[in-house]
Amino acid sequence: MCRRNYYPLRSAGSHYTLLMRLLKKYREWKAKDLIRRIRVTQRTMERALLEVSLRDQIRNEERAMMGPLWRK
Repeated sequence: MCRRNYYPLRSAGSHYTLLMRLLKKYREWKAKDLIRRIRVTQRTMERALLEVSLRDQIRNEERAMMGPLWRK
């Protein structure tokens, strides 16, 4: 005979609560990841417009003279 593990009602409720918490965190993580990707894409497009590469060393004074694209 196969022996099955049955969980009491209280334990099943705690599993449901844990699942709901994990799903909520997953949604938050996905939203944060999406926001981060949008920020990275925006910076990439700004660098392309200004013809600046990641390897260019730009001082803050020069950055201020470039215009509102670099200002947040």
